[in-house]
Amino acid sequence: MSSPEVVINVAGMVVRFRSVCRLRFLPVEFRGFAVVGAQVVDMDIDVEVAPTSGHDESACVSSFVGDCRGTEMPDHRWETGFLADGSEYIVVDFYDNSLYNWVKLTLGQSKGLLQLSLKDSSVAEVDPYIFPLLNIMVSRLIRRRHGFLVHSSVVSDNGNGYLFTAVSGTGKSTMAGLWESMGASVINDDMLALVPCADGVVANNIPMPYYSSTPRRATLKGIFLISQSKVNFINPMNGALAALRFLSNTISQPCTKAAAVQHLEDVSSVTARVPVFSLGFKPDVDIVRDIRNLNL
Repeated sequence: MSSPEVVINVAGMVVRFRSVCRLRFLPVEFRGFAVVGAQVVDMDIDVEVAPTSGHDESACVSSFVGDCRGTEMPDHRWETGFLADGSEYIVVDFYDNSLYNWVKLTLGQSKGLLQLSLKDSSVAEVDPYIFPLLNIMVSRLIRRRHGFLVHSSVVSDNGNGYLFTAVSGTGKSTMAGLWESMGASVINDDMLALVPCADGVVANNIPMPYYSSTPRRATLKGIFLISQSKVNFINPMNGALAALRFLSNTISQPCTKAAAVQHLEDVSSVTARVPVFSLGFKPDVDIVRDIRNLNL
């Protein structure tokens, strides 16, 4: 049965979407991230139906705009930024979405408003996952905890978390598969949310567009900037070089100088706490043994 609200636990934060209109949420259990039992809610987001006409252009002090066309994802234009009152907003305009004209989320400190412009006014149920709105929302919320998203795969091996990052097609999923074949568990092989805590830096999986999973996390023991190689090698990296190389694979939309400075500082803090290595590998399990032998 559909519900007027859904509560999710994502990257250690609890977010509740509450319909304040006729809409109800499909019983998709939010792709495995639905909260079971009572928890303190970090963010309440009211959901309402918006007019089919263009969304209100809010007066903003800064913004970051992206455009996605001709990919396997829905064609869309998105914008995120800060309003004059300090709140953040995310707008996604869809070019060919079967359900939405546009969606807009405004985030305060503990409350938010999600406006949905529907193509069909008779629609009564919606999936609470809206790509890319949710991903951008997560990046905004974890930034408040000095966290960020990173394009990577992460495995957990006997409680040790290892992160592998590079551009697409370099071997992140291959590396995750090698570790899985050697008894490790895969946290995620595409995108992770890194959030620092008192005892380390925790990698969390997040909901994905096309499949369900359950919340998984691992405390990082090592970060590996990977490349394909005819021979395996693992070389330590330090200081600014480690931070800047890792920075290039993080996902952020800094709308202001202050946000950009914070992101650089957050990335630098992570690479100062977690050892960073340049890693070249052949697609065989020898590289798994080599990393285990580091005893991080």
